[in-house]
Amino acid sequence: MSYRLPFDGNYPVSCDWNCHKSKGGITAQYAGVDWAMSIGTPLYSLEAGTVTTGTDQYGALWANVKSTDGKRDWQYLHLSKFGHTGRVDPNMHVGFSGNSGYPIVTGK
Repeated sequence: MSYRLPFDGNYPVSCDWNCHKSKGGITAQYAGVDWAMSIGTPLYSLEAGTVTTGTDQYGALWANVKSTDGKRDWQYLHLSKFGHTGRVDPNMHVGFSGNSGYPIVTGK
């Protein structure tokens, strides 16, 4: 099975797995991939599933798409705003890119 990226356009990766990020005096080893894109860029579901949303303890807005078969979770973090919630089909809008929250500290 192949997947597309959850956005339209070409954006460079600004931080990938295991890079170190700092924000608000906290430095962390990062456990994700960030793309350098404008805040407010629309983000889309990669497959059919159910979207839940929330805010984590670091202030990051997040959306999670659980695949219809329950085998995959697609996480969208640091959002500026939410899109659809509940049942979605592929390519439905699930949120807007942002810079909310702080990195999660995974070590010293």
